Amino acid sequence: MSEERNRAAALDSLIKAGPALLRDLYDLPEPIASVYFSMADPTGDDVALRRRMVRHHLLRAATGTVVLGAVEEALGDVPQGPGAVAVFVGRDGSVRTFTMPEADLTTDRVSRSALPEVVPFLRWQQYRPAYVLAALGRTGTEVSVRHSPWSEVTTITVPAPGDGNGNGNGNGASEAVTDALSSSGARLLIVTGDARAVQSFQGRLPAWALQRVQVEAVPEERRTQADRGKTTPVDLAAMVDARLRETVAAVINGSDPENGGDAPAGQGVSEVIRALARGELRELLVGSGGAEDSAWFGPGPTDIAETASGLDVPDTEKRHGPVADVLIRAATLTDAEVAILPVEMSEALHQGVGGIRR
Repeated sequence: MSEERNRAAALDSLIKAGPALLRDLYDLPEPIASVYFSMADPTGDDVALRRRMVRHHLLRAATGTVVLGAVEEALGDVPQGPGAVAVFVGRDGSVRTFTMPEADLTTDRVSRSALPEVVPFLRWQQYRPAYVLAALGRTGTEVSVRHSPWSEVTTITVPAPGDGNGNGNGNGASEAVTDALSSSGARLLIVTGDARAVQSFQGRLPAWALQRVQVEAVPEERRTQADRGKTTPVDLAAMVDARLRETVAAVINGSDPENGGDAPAGQGVSEVIRALARGELRELLVGSGGAEDSAWFGPGPTDIAETASGLDVPDTEKRHGPVADVLIRAATLTDAEVAILPVEMSEALHQGVGGIRR
């Protein structure tokens, strides 16, 4: 596998949605209530008013008392701080609750549909990738790890060998980093230090790590004083956005260099649905603004169509929901990647939707 393809595969992992988590949400009995509630530090009266507004919206959607009670209980003890909480409740009152630290949620969101509303949740996840950071120094290496979007960053220090030359700090640092990559499943490794130490350290990493992981080397001389005060010396959001722009460009140009030059599935709801119905999609791109139209789906992974008549399943098994959520369900159940595009990028695609074939 070429170095360029390795890098692309690793970057893809930065924006990969958690399929096991989504499959669990899809197992909730429909209709499913989805609530995004800000954790910002408001007054008690404001929280109570916002909870009443959530209840009001759910009542307008003919939500039963079991679901209302489950939502109210989930929102009864929301922690305060930057971010939001996402609550998904099935018809029988089954609840899935997730905190979203530092999520940029300006207003609360409430919906009830045959599918969970997952676009805000996935967008938050893709900008908080798991990573390992190795900060090389003459006295030792600090190894920091974030295992998941929900994890706090943990740090250990590996002492330098007795010579104190700082050239990669011997095998101890590379072994600690290799262990961290293996245990966390992270596909991003950030290495900082002087250029010679960074080069020496990378040479000590095992071949499997170099093939699976994107290594972002940041020599000390490239870092500004402001950079040295940051938790991570690279802009993770900028890395994710750069990868998204590359993928959008591939869809627009009709050629995917990572896939032997084969033409992408294309753009627009019709093209993407056709690819999903054939199980051909490798990566789905969906705008964070979300299309207002709906699409139809059935019980199977590839049961997806623009209209009810396009589904070859009994009428009793036909369901519809917001087009973005229907597309994401089909992509997840057929093992395709899912990426959520910022509004300005999605505007470059027809109907804000695109895809790449396998």
